[in-house]
Amino acid sequence: MLGFYEMLRAGWNPNGMLRFFTRLQQNERGRTELDVMLSDHPSSADRAEAIRREMATVTISAPAVVQTPQFHAMQTTFKLMPQAPAKAEKPKGNTGQCGLFPFC
Repeated sequence: MLGFYEMLRAGWNPNGMLRFFTRLQQNERGRTELDVMLSDHPSSADRAEAIRREMATVTISAPAVVQTPQFHAMQTTFKLMPQAPAKAEKPKGNTGQCGLFPFC
């Protein structure tokens, strides 16, 4: 909720936070109750629901910022950057290249 209220205080529209957690929730399919229990954060579904409840209790001052010109400039810059090189597949097992660290 701290992030939610910081967004409101800064004049940012918290709907973006809700969309973010909803998108994360789609990637969490297949998590078990044990995964959730051992996690240091609530599930994305729980976080999205908490934001929905909170949004129903606050008034979002108009105009809430969705995207700034600086954000659009940053997006354009990233789109102009070359693609990252493809990852080379790591050899399986300890090949002796890491010395004492078999997890390399």
